[in-house]
Amino acid sequence: GGRFVLHLIPCSVEGDAEFGTKLPYTIAVSAPGHESATSVVDVKWGEKNEATFRLHQARFVSVVGVVKDTRGNIVPGAFVQLVLVERDADSEVKTLVPGVLTDSKGGFTITFPLSRHWNEFRGQSFLETRRDGFAPSRLDVGSDPRRLTRPIAVVLEDGQFISGRIVDEQGSPIKDATVVFAPSGETVVNPVSVKTAADGTYRYAGLAPTQYDVLAELTSADMARWETTSLIRKEVTPPQSGVDFTFKRRK
Repeated sequence: GGRFVLHLIPCSVEGDAEFGTKLPYTIAVSAPGHESATSVVDVKWGEKNEATFRLHQARFVSVVGVVKDTRGNIVPGAFVQLVLVERDADSEVKTLVPGVLTDSKGGFTITFPLSRHWNEFRGQSFLETRRDGFAPSRLDVGSDPRRLTRPIAVVLEDGQFISGRIVDEQGSPIKDATVVFAPSGETVVNPVSVKTAADGTYRYAGLAPTQYDVLAELTSADMARWETTSLIRKEVTPPQSGVDFTFKRRK
């Protein structure tokens, strides 16, 4: 029980390994319901090698809550995600726990494994929530979400909008171009984006009243057809309409 066999193909920097050569291999082992384990094993080429991995049974923690608007109405279909942020003097590392959508009653449950990493975690945890028509929310839930004992109440404020149109130099609409909205001066892992309609128009109303970098992008398949760069950036503060972009076709 619990045994496995790996057939490895050794290769050294100089070429094929010779018989009896020891080569380091990084081997990762995972199993349902357990924490994964990774270890560097010195494998001797041409012989039977054995290594033991100890997998700790995973425990899980759930963060629960409800999302409402400022009038107390429930907000179904909102995307809720737990973000873990660790900082040092030179960098910031973000870990995203898979997000969920709120149910018909505005409720959500985010479940994640309680790994040994938590014993060394030194940072902050944030609950990020967004829904079209509302301003995005970022709620500080402390340094250790394992200690949350009560449901979290998320309140979404009405969102601001940015709209416009993407066309070529003749005024013809460009369909399925991507428009990305990223808060200026911030590093966003997964910024919100929309596609243009058949008439080249776009609109998104789930923004906060702050400055955004609005980026218009063409698909990679269309890039060779355009003389203008495939990406155009503008700085915009919502609410704002008429944020238009023009791409020039290659002759």
